[in-house]
Amino acid sequence: MTQITVIKDKNGLTASFKVVGHSGYAAEGEDIVCAGISSIVQTTLLGLIKFLPEKPRIVHEKGNVECHITETCKTLRETEILIETMLAGLSEIAAMYPEFCRVREKTLK
Repeated sequence: MTQITVIKDKNGLTASFKVVGHSGYAAEGEDIVCAGISSIVQTTLLGLIKFLPEKPRIVHEKGNVECHITETCKTLRETEILIETMLAGLSEIAAMYPEFCRVREKTLK
């Protein structure tokens, strides 16, 4: 299962997100769930890199992705638009394939 976790700060702004695991819907290279998730996440990362004044810190490891938004960029409307659009797409995949994808939001205290 692919697990997507979005971390919000105490003000409700996105601090980071993490995408972990292979969905398991089909074999690697044939998995439409994994391909959909990857496309949405990679497009969001490209948008964050291209449109924000400071690049986020991105860590790729064995198919897993972690993205940390800078303090300056957390407050920008563009950041929230990109992240919320990503969440809308990923949530739709999770609704269609709940046994293969889960989206969670956590708020820091």
